[in-house]
Amino acid sequence: MRMRKSLLGGVTFAAMLGLSCDSTVGLDPSQTSFTNLVVPGACKAADNLSQVDFSVMLLGGSEALLPDSDIAREPVSDLLTLDGFQFRLTQDVREGGTIEQNSAVVDCGLCGPNSLTTMTQQGVGLQTSGFKFEYSGGEDRRGKRKLIILMLDHSGSLVGVSPTDDRDIVPSRASDRNDQRISFFEQLVGNLPSDHYMALVSFSGEFPNISAEYSTPTTNRDVIIEGVQGLQFGEAGKTPLARALDDVYERIIIPNYEDLNPVVVLFTDGTEDRDDSGNLSDVMAKYANGPDKAVSGDDNAARGQKVPIVLMHLQQTGLAEQDFGYPRGRNVEYQDLACKSGGEYLFLERAEELTDSTTLQSVVRNRLAGVWRLSTQTSLSRDAFEANSGYLMSAELRVTLGTKSRVFTMSRERQSDDVYNDKRIWLYKQ
Repeated sequence: MRMRKSLLGGVTFAAMLGLSCDSTVGLDPSQTSFTNLVVPGACKAADNLSQVDFSVMLLGGSEALLPDSDIAREPVSDLLTLDGFQFRLTQDVREGGTIEQNSAVVDCGLCGPNSLTTMTQQGVGLQTSGFKFEYSGGEDRRGKRKLIILMLDHSGSLVGVSPTDDRDIVPSRASDRNDQRISFFEQLVGNLPSDHYMALVSFSGEFPNISAEYSTPTTNRDVIIEGVQGLQFGEAGKTPLARALDDVYERIIIPNYEDLNPVVVLFTDGTEDRDDSGNLSDVMAKYANGPDKAVSGDDNAARGQKVPIVLMHLQQTGLAEQDFGYPRGRNVEYQDLACKSGGEYLFLERAEELTDSTTLQSVVRNRLAGVWRLSTQTSLSRDAFEANSGYLMSAELRVTLGTKSRVFTMSRERQSDDVYNDKRIWLYKQ
């Protein structure tokens, strides 16, 4: 492969599990099986939420099932049908009997995206209308080797720095006091295919840290892991997210776009009250539209292909907002950034989810290849659901693949007195 020289000079998503099941399909145990189902998120296809595209992952063990994956000697693309996707109410709602003839419920008391208190529930109708597998970077570029760009927040809020005084550090205010993000990304780097190129960028203060040492695309995993481990120290300042995304696009993605298929994994705790580094909407357009023309010298280069961003947004639920000192909750701008780029928005309520989850590693790793998009008509466009409001949706999705069915439950379940496993889908109506 020909690599061009760089101009550098040298995505609450908690543990998402389907129902337990056997690991064999048909009569041939050597063939890939359908063992798990995950719905990591959804993107609105219309601002009024009349149509929503759910992200669906079909897993065989820890590996995603792609259209050409074989199950009992048959490709998934031949086994999967629209009738194989079925929504229904969650078991607790069905047993309660208070909502009928609907596929899902939303917590209407959560019209403000920062609230965590469940209030009135209202039924929502869901009707599937189509599905396809969406390859990261587009199907035309699926044969290109990946360039995985890790963008890691290195701001002071991760270790509890006061938003008004950098000398004031309160560990109980830290979003990731035990460096769970470092453990997660060390493992992720080790789990990615060895032929993928990788680059590492951190951002804090006023500027991103784009260095030749770690940001130049490489297949040397030791270099990237060394860079990740170095981010356990020196967290300070705010989060220049817009500037970091713009620099990554112009200085890493564009110079390597001809040879590689770029995907960004972005981690941030998103807690600073503003980003003074640039206009995120302008940067969003670059990732959503891709290079405006084919790179010279490559007749097969895709025109206008998106550059997906898998955005992992960490928050902490243990403190009241007035004590925490930062805005909290899901972020519609972050979700739009991920969705419009063709990526995913993964919301984490607690740093522990980075290491406790048994599927998060698999979800992020496989999401770099792509995801099944399930187009769904909803009744959220009705006037009963106010605009400029956020909604958390609970539902069950059953997927049947050949003779095997798996169920994923989107709900918020209590794990202990103050810990929840939140697998609901969050959407914002404009």
